[in-house]
Amino acid sequence: MMLAYTRVDQPPDDDEKGYFPDEAAEEEGFLNATQSRREPFWKPSWVRDHWRSITIHLIILSLNILLVLFYHIPWSNSGYIRYPDITTSPLRDAIVYRPQVFETLAIYRHDGTLNPHKTNAYNGPPRPELEGAWDKLMNNTNIRVTQDQLGEEFAAQDSIVELNDGSGYYVTVSAYHGLHCVQRLHHYMYADHYYPGIKHCLDWLRQYVQCHPDLSLIPSHWITDAPGPVAPDDGHRQCVVWEKIEQWMAEHSFDPHEHGLLVHPIFGNPYPENGTSHNLGAVELGSGGFLHKGGHSGR
Repeated sequence: MMLAYTRVDQPPDDDEKGYFPDEAAEEEGFLNATQSRREPFWKPSWVRDHWRSITIHLIILSLNILLVLFYHIPWSNSGYIRYPDITTSPLRDAIVYRPQVFETLAIYRHDGTLNPHKTNAYNGPPRPELEGAWDKLMNNTNIRVTQDQLGEEFAAQDSIVELNDGSGYYVTVSAYHGLHCVQRLHHYMYADHYYPGIKHCLDWLRQYVQCHPDLSLIPSHWITDAPGPVAPDDGHRQCVVWEKIEQWMAEHSFDPHEHGLLVHPIFGNPYPENGTSHNLGAVELGSGGFLHKGGHSGR
C-alpha cells in the first residue's frame, strides 16, 4: 500500500531559521541585541548608506581649510613674494600684475634732436610737453589715510601730521618718492633751468634699487661692429598695473596748500599766502628731529 504525501513549502524568508518562526524571531532578537553591544555605530552598512552626505561634508571642510590658509599665510599672497611691504600697505588691493615691455628706444637721434618715436615725454630738454607729463604723473603724490590704513607700524608715532579737519593723516608712497628723485635727476641735467638739490635723491635711489631689486637676467651678446660684448635689455617684465595705483592715489589725494588744512603746532600755517613755502614731501630730517605731542623733540 503506497502512502500519499503532501508537500509543505518553506516560507521564503526562513531559509536559515528552521521551521519554527517564533523561535527564529526570538533567536534573531537575541543576536541583534548582542551585536548592538559589540558593533560600532559607524558599521560599514551605515557608511555605505550615507556616503554621499559624508563626501559632501569632507569637501566643504577641505574648502574651508584652504580658504583659511589662503588668507592667513603670507606666502600664499603673490604680492608678498615680490615685496613684503605690500601685505601691510593700504594699496594692496590695487596691486595687479601684467606682462610689460620697457621702452628702450634712444631719447635722441644721431643729429641730437629728440627721437619722435618715443612714446613718453619724461626726458629731454625742458619744454611744455615734458612739464605737463611730469605734472600729471606726480599729481597725486600727497594723500590722506585713516588711522587704520596707517597701520600698526606708525600707530604709536605721535609726530605724524594729522590733517586739521580730522579727515586723516598726511602721507605719501615710496614709489612716488622714487619718481620724485628721478625727476630731480632730470632737473640736475638742466640745472640752469631748474634748482639742483640732488645728493639726497641719489643716495635714496641707490637704497631703493637695492631694497627692491629687479632680478631679471640681461645676457651679454657678441655684435658684428665692435669687439666687446654688449648687454641690451629687451625690457620684458612682469609689472604692476600702474593705472590702478594711480587711481587709488587719486581717490585719496588732497592739496596740502589748502588753507587751514596743515597747521604746525609751533609755526602755524607752513604754506603762507605770501608764496614762501617749506619742504614738502619726503626729504632729509632736520637736526631738531621730530616734534612729538607735548612739545618735546627727538628721532
